[in-house]
Amino acid sequence: AENPFAARDGAIAVAGKGGRLLSAGAYADFELRLEFRFVEKASDGGVFFRMAPGGGYQVQTKPHASVKGLGEIRAMGKAAALGGRVHDVDRVKKVMKPVGEWQTYALVARGPHAELRLNGEVVCTADGLSPAAGPVGFQAEYGRVEYRNVRIKPLPP
Repeated sequence: AENPFAARDGAIAVAGKGGRLLSAGAYADFELRLEFRFVEKASDGGVFFRMAPGGGYQVQTKPHASVKGLGEIRAMGKAAALGGRVHDVDRVKKVMKPVGEWQTYALVARGPHAELRLNGEVVCTADGLSPAAGPVGFQAEYGRVEYRNVRIKPLPP
């Protein structure tokens, strides 16, 4: 299969179906900030964190405000199930930008808690996460998504 990830104009360009791009380092408690944009309306990507064999967590990155849509923190595979997740779809609708415009994520994971800001506003919180360190990265599901200015800062426990 063709690699869906490419470096283009200072961004990580994701196109095609299927694939993961993960960091070499593992992070437990951290703040991750990045910019992203959808190049096509029919796109589905994700930001992975605390990945481990068989599972991890994902920030759903689709260009629509809905359940399982933009900004939802999800458990994947064998990862500890989330408890107390609040995904504010109404707030996502208010702060999300149109396809083609750059948007921002700020994800803070500390112990069993995670909080995601979309364009400066808290849109999802989740509890019950496994606190184990793991890589962060990106998912290629389908369509075209771009990421840039990706910065991660480890936080003290």
